[in-house]
Amino acid sequence: MIENVKDKKDKMEKTPKRVFWELMLIGVALLTAGIFTLANPQGTLKFILIVVGIVSIVSSVGFFMRFLRIREETGWTSSFVLVLAGLLFIFGLILIIKPDETWKFLIYSVGLWFIAYAVYSLVASVKIKSFNQKLFTVTFILGLLLLLAGVLLILSPTIGLTFIGLLIGIALVVNGLDFILLAIAGKLIGSQQRL
Repeated sequence: MIENVKDKKDKMEKTPKRVFWELMLIGVALLTAGIFTLANPQGTLKFILIVVGIVSIVSSVGFFMRFLRIREETGWTSSFVLVLAGLLFIFGLILIIKPDETWKFLIYSVGLWFIAYAVYSLVASVKIKSFNQKLFTVTFILGLLLLLAGVLLILSPTIGLTFIGLLIGIALVVNGLDFILLAIAGKLIGSQQRL
């Protein structure tokens, strides 16, 4: 009985140490990934596209296996699963083989999307003008900013790639610092409770 109490006390003392190191390792890993991403935002996004390509191919294999399993039960409707498996496989191959072209296509698509929404916003803001001048000004300026962002993305897609990479890098650094601070705070709280 006395030995059991001692074992429990030892476990309770080891747990905060274990939690501290777990949080610290996660924080350092995230911080390191964030610094790497900030140093090379374009390379990071290409790597992410390759990882997404691998996930897409693995998913396609899973859908193909599902097709083989359900084709007897569902008949021709299982062909949708087969088509999905094929599309995922092709998409994954394209992401892995051509990451440069893929990210450019994605950035161009986002640029066109921004331009389309900007045109809509600018046209809608003209209708608002007779209703409320301040609201017109705000929506018109936001529409112009969105239009500018879309044009910049199409004229210089590397700006978009770098911007997205920088956002990911900043988020990783902040997340890493957060985990490190949680580890330190946990250790300080644990040492205060022992006193």
